[in-house]
Amino acid sequence: MGHEVGHALYTPDVEWSDALKKVPKSIVNVIEDSRIERKIRYKYPGLKNSFVRGYQDLMSREFFGVEVDELNDLNF
Repeated sequence: MGHEVGHALYTPDVEWSDALKKVPKSIVNVIEDSRIERKIRYKYPGLKNSFVRGYQDLMSREFFGVEVDELNDLNF
């Protein structure tokens, strides 16, 4: 929920569209997700634990298709 609220508050439509014209969507998406999650956690510090638990759960279920020890071997 915090992630999507972050998008609603901090993802600007115009700049997002302009960035997609210059950089592949997958790269823009990773950078934007990181940016908005940092901003929403700063605005609502209580969300930090929710993000940590959420990502731990997703990683334990291999939601992203990789295991934790494989992360350092991945490209950007």
